[in-house]
Amino acid sequence: MVASGHYDLGISVDRFVAEATEDEGFRLLPLSVPILIDSTRLPGEIHRDPADRLLAATAREHSLTLVTRDKELLAYARRGHIQALKI
Repeated sequence: MVASGHYDLGISVDRFVAEATEDEGFRLLPLSVPILIDSTRLPGEIHRDPADRLLAATAREHSLTLVTRDKELLAYARRGHIQALKI
């Protein structure tokens, strides 16, 4: 981990994304207009971080489970608004 609390990938972000998506290990989803709008209208209490709001709205739109260690997103999931697994 780097000092900011994020993971050090050890490679450039573009290389990481290219390698992660080449064998369908990860799938990139577009930020659609409905997701952008829904991120401003999420139900219940969720903090104001726009990136986390986009993650929550995307998870809801695609019926996905977030894998995270973010305490706020995990609390939001415990309140039943999204599915999340703690790492």
